[in-house]
Amino acid sequence: FTRVFYHLKTEYPNIRLNIFSGDTEDLKDKLDRGLLDFALIFTDFDRESYHHFTLDDKEIFGVIMRRDSELAEKESVTVKDLYGKPLIVSRANGLSLFSGAQARRLQVAATYNLLYNASLMVEDGIGYAVSFDKLVDTSETSNLCFRPLTPEISVQPTLIWKREQKLSLVSQLFIDKLESNKR
Repeated sequence: FTRVFYHLKTEYPNIRLNIFSGDTEDLKDKLDRGLLDFALIFTDFDRESYHHFTLDDKEIFGVIMRRDSELAEKESVTVKDLYGKPLIVSRANGLSLFSGAQARRLQVAATYNLLYNASLMVEDGIGYAVSFDKLVDTSETSNLCFRPLTPEISVQPTLIWKREQKLSLVSQLFIDKLESNKR
């Protein structure tokens, strides 16, 4: 996605990318109102309302936690490890990653629409954030770390845009570049 934009920017230096961050519901609302050309989402969507392009990347779900938490000693985290722990989950996904029986045993302490806010809650000891890797700083110098869920739960990001919306020339060039890169 970003590599394609880089190549497009090289060919057309005057184009500009404007990124708006939000959860799937925020992004689809803005798409539907014509305020965005595209949305990069990680959840299911109405395929009759949107064109889509599935990216090759794979995002792995896991848990962001304080480095001094008991789960930080593990290489990966199971759902059972999360039983009884206060969880901070995405407003869009909630506990939908987990089966019904598992979800009933999990405790949601808070929800978020932007992970940065959830990371602040994790730093303050409010709970464990369920998220993708690499969205907040979990480097060795950070107070936070990421542990993948096991068994692995992953999704592929999908770029969507309104079916009846006529794309601008730049937006169409972007889609064309994405499609030609996939071949």
